[in-house]
Amino acid sequence: MATHLKTREYYEDLYDRQTVEIGRREAGSFLRAREEFYLKVQVKDQKEKDVLDFWWTRLYWWMVEVPVLVERWENKKITVDQWMIRDRESDMRLERARPSIEPICSHCGGQGLRLKLKELIHRSGDNYQSVLFMFDCGKCKKRCAFWEDGTEWESPATPCPKCNADLVMDVEVRGTIMTTIHTCQACDYKEVEKVHMNRKEKKDPDYEHHKKLFCLTDERGTLMQAYRHKWQEACRMMDEEMERDSKKEMYDVVSKLNLLKVVDLIDTLQSPIEAAGFIELRFEKPDIGREFSVEFSCLDKDSSRSDAKSRAALKKAVTSTLADTNWRLMSDGISYRLGYLSGRVRVYESEKDLADLIERERKR
Repeated sequence: MATHLKTREYYEDLYDRQTVEIGRREAGSFLRAREEFYLKVQVKDQKEKDVLDFWWTRLYWWMVEVPVLVERWENKKITVDQWMIRDRESDMRLERARPSIEPICSHCGGQGLRLKLKELIHRSGDNYQSVLFMFDCGKCKKRCAFWEDGTEWESPATPCPKCNADLVMDVEVRGTIMTTIHTCQACDYKEVEKVHMNRKEKKDPDYEHHKKLFCLTDERGTLMQAYRHKWQEACRMMDEEMERDSKKEMYDVVSKLNLLKVVDLIDTLQSPIEAAGFIELRFEKPDIGREFSVEFSCLDKDSSRSDAKSRAALKKAVTSTLADTNWRLMSDGISYRLGYLSGRVRVYESEKDLADLIERERKR
């Protein structure tokens, strides 16, 4: 009975081969660009070539080794462990699996079938695998298969290319050769396909070289791992620089804003609010949460003014005063009751947040 679980070396080799394919894909364009560069430039001075090699190597670190290959090196052990656990559990399940009924040959009705093999296979429409038992009939010498619940396996219908009737499929396994035969019972069409199950794959002439290049040793992986935080910081800085370039106009506006601290905010709002007809302006302690905000309150000196006009007047005084600063009236606006008004203002501290704010305001 075939088993799923292999030696650890098998899984490590499988993981390395996947890493080589990933490395070839990720580094392919980079390595071609470097090769084309050297062919075009034709550097003859050794010192100049050494300098170029130095920078090409550093570029390879930043583009391929740190962002891609370090993660593959880090995940190798846990991935191999998971693969081995999966296949060990599959073998245990197959070992325990037994047919739920005594099978009868679907070709001749014979009994006493001999179990040839059992395998885990996805049934049509299922996300999980079920055990499929394959039996050989000593009477008619044909093979039939049943699922673990006793349901007979039905081969998917394949239309005959000559008459479009359904082909009948039969599978024979002799040694390492599996023969699949499709025959049409409505005409003379017959198709035979042979697969050598243990045939060795064609040797990859570049594999060993690429394995040394893309499968990091523990020493190399540890070294590149130490560089990763620098790479992440460099990527962050480049992203910020690209952000600034794409929103240069917004950042130019930000550079001209008055960046007020809390005490400056109080002094800045005092006179405009009083000039708009409001008295007894008070500020509460700042709310230092996800957003840094300050609540304020005041009274409308003009008792004849309606609540709507009173809110509008206070909102205008606050928003116009803060327009060229790093503070804004919060979206919940101004509250009013019996001449008592309150609201909240929040600060935008980072340049990025301020640039995004300016951009949103310009789109309104």
